[in-house]
Amino acid sequence: MRPFLALVGLALVAGCTRSPAPPPEPKPNVRLAVITDLKGYLEPCGCTSNPLGGIDRLAAQIDELRQDGVPLTVFVAGDVFFDTETLEPARVDQAQRNATTLAGILNRIGVTAIVTGSADRAQSREVLDALRGASEFPWLADTAATDVVRKHIGGVKLAVFGARSDTDLEALRTAGIDATTESDVSVLLVDGSRRDANKLAGSSGVDFVVAGGLDQDEPVAPKKSRASWVLHASRQGQGLTVVDVYLGDGDGFENRSQWSRTEALEQLDRRVEELASKVRRWEASQEYTADEIAPQREQLTALKEKRAALAAPLPASTAPRFDARFVELQQTLP
Repeated sequence: MRPFLALVGLALVAGCTRSPAPPPEPKPNVRLAVITDLKGYLEPCGCTSNPLGGIDRLAAQIDELRQDGVPLTVFVAGDVFFDTETLEPARVDQAQRNATTLAGILNRIGVTAIVTGSADRAQSREVLDALRGASEFPWLADTAATDVVRKHIGGVKLAVFGARSDTDLEALRTAGIDATTESDVSVLLVDGSRRDANKLAGSSGVDFVVAGGLDQDEPVAPKKSRASWVLHASRQGQGLTVVDVYLGDGDGFENRSQWSRTEALEQLDRRVEELASKVRRWEASQEYTADEIAPQREQLTALKEKRAALAAPLPASTAPRFDARFVELQQTLP
């Protein structure tokens, strides 16, 4: 995750790739907190000199997100309680104790719903039944693969359901229609690969898809898949993705996230530099005619214009929209 942070940090300092901040928004109608591939981690990951995560930091951050009064809903997808399908005998007792402790903490922070991962589902029926009994939140895509859970959170009508890689797509379409009918925001929690998340997004037609099961450190900025926005939040509790949702006039949600815009600008900057370098080489080599170089120059101009448009301030909007950000759980956080 370090290279990702370094790139963002350089963009903020240099100002060369960061677009101007959009106009101030009113208070969001609802806020989504997304956690993926927690894997039973109670302590910081210990993978760097600045260990990230830790369930205490996560709980404190969730509490902090509630301080401004925005209605908050918390989703967890992917391996939640366990990090492997087959536990070594010496780890079984401690891992199960950790899972029970984690269920209690997730209760305390007010988790709305979860979808478990393959490592969770591989545990014994006795262990899973005990964890279900200790959980005050629904386990989706569990015994009934496409049950829709409806919540009213701060006046917002929320519909959420779950899916796995083996979920029947026709049943998912039916559940998606049910979820999007008479709801303001619909969310699908997924355990599977990136391809699974995109496939299930296309079949469900929901507003947001939480992609558990990717099992990667790098958080993925919101990506559009058909009509849905796919959300991800690293792994092992190293951070969480926070999505401020604004209801409005129209269908679908517009992504107004600085996170996504900064990432897109960085990609465009790389393409501009590569193409500009190519044009300079062609001009210096004298092996190419002006007619051969002209299309490359035109493409370079088009890329620069695209970048300028993306970097322009966002206009005010009354359409349905959202602003997502990744919160890395560093030692300096509560």
